[in-house]
Amino acid sequence: MSTLVAFFKEAGELANHGAARALDVHLAAVDRFEKKGAADKVVKHLNGFKQLLNHQRENELISENASNVLQMFADRLIEQLIKKGVSAELRAEETEFHPGDQVHFETVFENNSDDNIHDLDMSLTVPEGWEITAVTSPSAKVVKPGETFTAQFNAIVPKHQELTDSLTIEGEAVYRKFGEEATIPLNIRAKVTSPVRIQEIQSDPVEPGEETTLHVTMQNVAQQSFTGNVTVEAPSDWTVVPTTQSYELDAGTEGTFGFTVVAPEDAVRGAEMHVSATYDNYKADETTTTVHLPGVSWEFDTDGDAQGWQPTNHLTEFTVSDGVLTTQSTGGDPYMVQREPLSMDASHGAVVQLTMKTSVSSGGQIFWGTEASPHFSEDKSTRFNVKGGEFHVYHVPIPPQDSPITNLRIDPLTQEGDITIESIRLLR
Repeated sequence: MSTLVAFFKEAGELANHGAARALDVHLAAVDRFEKKGAADKVVKHLNGFKQLLNHQRENELISENASNVLQMFADRLIEQLIKKGVSAELRAEETEFHPGDQVHFETVFENNSDDNIHDLDMSLTVPEGWEITAVTSPSAKVVKPGETFTAQFNAIVPKHQELTDSLTIEGEAVYRKFGEEATIPLNIRAKVTSPVRIQEIQSDPVEPGEETTLHVTMQNVAQQSFTGNVTVEAPSDWTVVPTTQSYELDAGTEGTFGFTVVAPEDAVRGAEMHVSATYDNYKADETTTTVHLPGVSWEFDTDGDAQGWQPTNHLTEFTVSDGVLTTQSTGGDPYMVQREPLSMDASHGAVVQLTMKTSVSSGGQIFWGTEASPHFSEDKSTRFNVKGGEFHVYHVPIPPQDSPITNLRIDPLTQEGDITIESIRLLR
């Protein structure tokens, strides 16, 4: 700032030597207290410097440009000093909300400076229609050096809140230090997701001209009960009865709804169904699922019978009992092969439905051979992701083939781990 005063004097933006001298005297005092670390005295003399600038400007002793520049530098230095060692943060237990939820927020103010903070007040601004309540006092008369002050707020998200992946909750912490007021803005990014989700869809294969039941499981993940509709739409030559069902789900509960699906007499492949759900007349969730035609299945329901499957590489001997096949991967390239001859038309494509549990997450791969090309190869394979933990149902597609499928190979993992298979189905 002293350098700027000299520059403006040389540029003729100060009326005389006395005007420059007066500014230099004030800045010398600022420099002296700055070196002593007396921040409060620095702020006091900077405010005196600003008053002098205003006086000189009113009396045409300094140009408007020079006055504005020096005022800006003084303001910046004051702001740095009153914010030094001070921080504030907005926190939330979760950053994913649902309509109807009560959300808990905390504003945390920390004074790591060497001086007292006075008249602290923290506030939040929530979207229109939300209700917000301060659970604890958001204000403090004094926050001493080394102290932390926390204020808690509860907000209620209205049931009609629009779903969004980009929601900003804002607030501010206002306080005084060295007699000056400062504001620290607060914000947190969050998203509002549907309170009701389509959790799972299951159906058994259906013969042409016959019917099966499509089971749709809905889950309410919110803190309030919700009502709505579940709808299943099928291709024009397939029939669904009923097409829509209503539901009412309490907070944190699930419900399963059955739809009768009838395949046409001339069906040659499965059909894709569009499943959608609403809540309180709002769109909740949607997905697609396929009702398949029967093919070949291996259910492992006879103890000791692996039904033609053999551990070919990096797999221990199979154990079949209690309706599951168990084995272990001992390396990075485990795979099993079906040795009994197959012959399934896949001219419209097929899918391998694998119900499996593994001890690790990894990658998996399905290989197939056909009558025209019986050997396994990378171009006749489909990769899929394997999730460790509980049982998962994997649907691995096989594109349309020019000749019938005659053999299968399953690579359940790409690393060591435990493997439990409940069923394998090759469906159309």
